[in-house]
Amino acid sequence: AAPELPICQLATPTFLDFAQETVLLREIGSGTRLAIEDFASTQAVKLNRTLQLGSLEAIKAAVIGGLGVSILPADTCQHDIDARRLMALPIKGFPLRRSWCIVYHRNRQLTPVSEHFLRSLRQSD
Repeated sequence: AAPELPICQLATPTFLDFAQETVLLREIGSGTRLAIEDFASTQAVKLNRTLQLGSLEAIKAAVIGGLGVSILPADTCQHDIDARRLMALPIKGFPLRRSWCIVYHRNRQLTPVSEHFLRSLRQSD
């Protein structure tokens, strides 16, 4: 969230507080959106005001601009959190975790870049 939003002044914001803001989402079918909607469902919370944007960078720019709140990958916004353009909210149940499958052709040799990428994915567990 942008630090100037009222939700950022709450000592322990809840997901209900979060959902009362305009929630910025990716397009229908995106993994990030599904994770947010699934979490809202498990919390029995309805997202009343949403705005759909086409990329994480567009969502991040809109959040920095104070247009709403969102759930973004930490590595996408850490620089802006450090610079105090964004604030990570301490909401119970966050961060949301998602599962990924690593798929590659078993008969092809991976490039050094691909091997490095796979190592970093496996280490982030």
